[in-house]
Amino acid sequence: MGKPILRVNKKFYEAKLLRRYSRFLLEVNLNNSTKRVYLANPGGLSTVLRKGRKVLLLKAKKDRRKSLYDVFAVKVKSFWVTVQSTLANRIFEAAVKEGYLAPFKGCRVIKKEVKVKGYGVIDFLLRRNGKPVFVEVKSCTHVEDGTAKFPDKPTGRGRRHVEKLIEYASHGFNCWIVFVVQRPDAEKFKPFWKVDKRFAESLNLASKTGVGIVAFTTEFKPTQNTIFMVKPSIPILLKNSLGESF
Repeated sequence: MGKPILRVNKKFYEAKLLRRYSRFLLEVNLNNSTKRVYLANPGGLSTVLRKGRKVLLLKAKKDRRKSLYDVFAVKVKSFWVTVQSTLANRIFEAAVKEGYLAPFKGCRVIKKEVKVKGYGVIDFLLRRNGKPVFVEVKSCTHVEDGTAKFPDKPTGRGRRHVEKLIEYASHGFNCWIVFVVQRPDAEKFKPFWKVDKRFAESLNLASKTGVGIVAFTTEFKPTQNTIFMVKPSIPILLKNSLGESF
């Protein structure tokens, strides 16, 4: 099963997926009634969102929006895929604190959402032996034939994150891009060239300029209200054996 990373001490409501109503809304059947529920993930989710699949919902804060429920996970085959993209940051932070990720052994989380002038924010500032470590975390839910791919929709914002880490690494800083695969069935990771070639090229350049890249897989077990670490590291494939882009 793997090691426990994060407890989710919430009450879940099971529903059946009807359709994706809009970018951030799903229509589900909950207790024989059609509801629109909030999906905190702008990605394509083409391997996750299918009509008839079971969905786990959480009650939303009443004063936040019209939707009364948030989508937490979708059942694919025999396992649950967590679909809240911001959850990836919580998973990463917990995994670092537990010491589950080899590249971050001895690191402490110093600050989250670090503001960078003229750029925006970087997800995490860690520190190891007095030296800073900058980390960008990406949520990945797209898996085909055992291969996790990111992004599943074009992401100019994601590319800019990579470019900023390349710049930092060129100045001697320790920088990492972490892909949290929020499902257990991935055996390897590669950028989704077909969807966003520019992001894939940036990721290749990052790997050549000293930016570390790591991907790990997780699984949510509703019976235990816990997210588990499945594989703390899976192979990163940036180019094929002929040196050509996928």
